[in-house]
Amino acid sequence: MSVQTSMKESIEQKSAICLLFAAVAMPAALHAGTVTSLREGWRLQSACKLQAAGDAIAAEGFAVDGWLKTAVPSTVLAAQAAAGVIPDPYFGLNLRQLPGTDYPIGGIFARLPMSKDSPYHCGWWYRSEFAAPAASSKGERVWLHFGGINYRADLWVNGK
Repeated sequence: MSVQTSMKESIEQKSAICLLFAAVAMPAALHAGTVTSLREGWRLQSACKLQAAGDAIAAEGFAVDGWLKTAVPSTVLAAQAAAGVIPDPYFGLNLRQLPGTDYPIGGIFARLPMSKDSPYHCGWWYRSEFAAPAASSKGERVWLHFGGINYRADLWVNGK
């Protein structure tokens, strides 16, 4: 068997698996009674600036005065640039002017300790409130689907 034939068979197998997955997953998506977009209406704040515990921050009605308005998906840096808190990081040397970017140019900054004056040395909260659709039958499930989370996240719902 040639390498080309082997690769073709491998691609065909992967295609078949993807099609099988799509055939199984599609009916569930088509039966979704209500889809509520949660893209807009988010607020963003550094955990370093907060004194409250997670259960309080995640509880209904927590005050978000002074938090940045954002939409998701968005990184913290992108939300800050969109809000005008920082200059466009893709222009000139603006990225190097951010607090905490004192690492050497050309170095692999991911391997270096985070500078204490960096606003990114602690976590950030993305927060939103929304009304979940009412269940139409006992035992009905409600799905909270995230299209992507950059790096990692702890999810809190109703203060838990």
